Amino acid sequence: MGVLTIFKCRFSPSGTAEKTTLSTVVRGRTASTLGRIAPLDADVTEFAGAYVSTELQKSYRFRCGPDGLTAEKFLDRADARLTQLDKDLFGFDRGFILFTRYPDGAISGFKLMTYATDTFLGSKFVRL
Repeated sequence: MGVLTIFKCRFSPSGTAEKTTLSTVVRGRTASTLGRIAPLDADVTEFAGAYVSTELQKSYRFRCGPDGLTAEKFLDRADARLTQLDKDLFGFDRGFILFTRYPDGAISGFKLMTYATDTFLGSKFVRL
C-alpha cells in the first residue's frame, strides 16, 4: 500500500474561534480552500408544505416551528430539523436538500442528496 505524499489537507483557524478553513495542498501549493458554512437566519415559511414524487411513490411534509424548518418523518425516520445554508439549500443530519423554483420565483419542489449518494437523486419531489 502506497502513501500519497503530493496531496495533503490542512485545517486552520481563520481568525475567530468559530471559523475553520480546510485547504488542499498539492505539491506544496494550496489548490483550494473551503470555509465552514454558517447557517442563515432567514424566514423559511415559503418552504413549508407538502411535496410528492410519483416515481418513488413518496410524499413528505415540511413545517415551520420555533426551531425553524422541519421535515416530518423524513426518509422513513424521525423528524429532521433542517439548517438553511444558502438561499435554497438546507442541510440535515443525513445530507442536503436543494429546493427548486419556477421562473417566477415560487418554490416548485426539491432535490435530495444523502450520505448514501454522491449526487442529488434523480427523483425530484414536486410541491403539491
